[in-house]
Amino acid sequence: ASLEAFQSVQNKDGESNILNNLGSIYFITGDDAKSIEYHLKSLKIGEEINNKLRISTNLLNMGTVYANKPATTNTALSYFLRSLPLFEEINYDAGIGIASMNIGEIYFNKGSYDSALLNFERSITIYEGTADAAFPLSYIGEIYAIKSDFQKALTFHNQAVEVSKRLDAKFELAQSLLSLGKTEYKMGKVKQSIATNQQAL
Repeated sequence: ASLEAFQSVQNKDGESNILNNLGSIYFITGDDAKSIEYHLKSLKIGEEINNKLRISTNLLNMGTVYANKPATTNTALSYFLRSLPLFEEINYDAGIGIASMNIGEIYFNKGSYDSALLNFERSITIYEGTADAAFPLSYIGEIYAIKSDFQKALTFHNQAVEVSKRLDAKFELAQSLLSLGKTEYKMGKVKQSIATNQQAL
């Protein structure tokens, strides 16, 4: 009904926004093909009216859909990389934080740790002091553990745990503890790793 209302008054911005929201709903319900279809429709309208928020948001959301499957992570990365400079252009911090985090995660999974680190550090500047900071902090901890710089790794892991506890963010705390447990295992602290994983559980 909202979509038809925006179409009837030729409100292109509203129409693009509704189509984007529908795309996100289809993604949540597991219909990736429909999600992409609606995001593409929204993107087309966003480009017609040169609305950079609509364009960048759709690019980000399409990247999220493609990131859902290992076979399409390169496609996801290309969408995230297209969205980031547009978010920067309009100074949209929420978009910059999410895009940077998602780019970092893909680079991390590819083993491109220096590129991952740059993007995680970027997202931390946006998320500082919020529960969302726990994710990039944890990833940075894991990167330093991979580089065998365990002192630095533990510093970042502890920051992730601390911010999660301070904000009573249970999901983020569980993720931070799991990440810390991985590093402790790499350090050979097997008993400590088990205890940390039990806390996460």
